[in-house]
Amino acid sequence: YATVMGVPIEDISLKSFGKNKGNTKIKKIEMLGSNEKLSWKLTPESLVITKPKSIPNNIAVVFKIKEK
Repeated sequence: YATVMGVPIEDISLKSFGKNKGNTKIKKIEMLGSNEKLSWKLTPESLVITKPKSIPNNIAVVFKIKEK
């Protein structure tokens, strides 16, 4: 899981999930409280989640990151 405080105003970059950190087995990312299909990409430096169209909570956004 990854938590982003507040409402994101741009794409979310999670550096602790980059390929350089050994995270190459991510298969799906979900945003808790939403059924929206999220777009994302894994780069050597970080996991980048495209800013969701709607945010279910103004306090924090929680992403569930599933591995293969």
